[in-house]
Amino acid sequence: MRRQLRIIGGYEVKTEGDAFMVSFPTPTSALLWCFAVQTALLTTDEWPAEILASDQGCEVRDEQDQVVFRGLSVRMGIHWGTPVCEHDLVTRRMDYFGPMVNRASRVSSVADGGQITISTDYYNEFEKIKEMHNKVKNEGVPIAAVYPNKALGEVIEGHMEKLEEIGWVQESIGSTKLKGLETPEKIWLMFPGKLASRLKVVTENNGRIENNNNKNNKVIAGINAESVWRLRNLSLRLEEICSYLGSEYLHAVKEDTGSNSGPDSSPDSDSGAAVGTDTATSASTATVTATAGSVSGASKPTFLKDLVSKNLEDLLHKESDMISFVDHLVTRVENCVAVLNMRKTLTQLNPNATTLVRSDLDSVLKDLLGSFGKLDGLQNRAVARSNNNSNSDDVASVEAFVDATE
Repeated sequence: MRRQLRIIGGYEVKTEGDAFMVSFPTPTSALLWCFAVQTALLTTDEWPAEILASDQGCEVRDEQDQVVFRGLSVRMGIHWGTPVCEHDLVTRRMDYFGPMVNRASRVSSVADGGQITISTDYYNEFEKIKEMHNKVKNEGVPIAAVYPNKALGEVIEGHMEKLEEIGWVQESIGSTKLKGLETPEKIWLMFPGKLASRLKVVTENNGRIENNNNKNNKVIAGINAESVWRLRNLSLRLEEICSYLGSEYLHAVKEDTGSNSGPDSSPDSDSGAAVGTDTATSASTATVTATAGSVSGASKPTFLKDLVSKNLEDLLHKESDMISFVDHLVTRVENCVAVLNMRKTLTQLNPNATTLVRSDLDSVLKDLLGSFGKLDGLQNRAVARSNNNSNSDDVASVEAFVDATE
């Protein structure tokens, strides 16, 4: 905003919290600055990803798929008049006071994020400038004959040409009671031509901004819905691997054609389907393709994604449900990782095994308990030999075995 202020030629009076109080020598320069700031805030690439993923900063598009809201929105208000000017001894800058400044602040407070409101005085002054501009542009009247000051008229004409290139739309929102003022003020909304759809959003939704097209980009409880979907995909893939390793009858799928390898390898087969469930759905996933020394996952069916997408849209309305759902997915992932790590440990203890061994979980637990029993025996022997000052090579072998097990 300060960059555009220097370019257009405004004066920053002061800041109050997150609000700017600025002044301009002409009505056209004030409007031009508002248009430039609103457009720059929409097109800048400096918005953090966290803001763009939030409800307040996510992209909102119109019916023509044009972005009308993106990032944080700034509300602006314009009033025209003569303030009381005093030199501030502390800041050594000119400060503005008086009824004109108060009314400008009240006009700005009427606007919502992304809106530009103008007062009746500014509207009347801008209408006068448009009439003078039409005389200069369409009737060929000299600037000096229309404007009281030729230099000022040239500046205003330059601003009007830029405003016509940008274009604008305006709409009266009627008389509004302003805080601290007895007489209601008639307020107008103005938007640059590129953001004309904002006016339609305001008039159709009573000022509420809805983003029905990008629900998966919203953030609930600090979590993006798309991230939740990816976490669920991860849990399903890990469960498929665990299911494959725990079943000796899972049928493989040909990678080159995608067809089944046998008559019993349909998705409905009890022996070959890996099932992933969550709090709301239970559906069969695709089978797992087994190759020499590796395990890879096939593509998931589209109906599963449709079911989960509907659930996520429902969860977007409840923060507690979203947190519970994510906690459920994390628990599933942790369980799968623990099982795979246990299988990997058994593989490392078996010198003849090069990949994860396919066996049911009961056999895996028995093998693990047997390995622990052997470990206890070796440890006892190592302690006994150590006490008898026996060969230290056996002790070293036991310690290496313990390290491999850990």
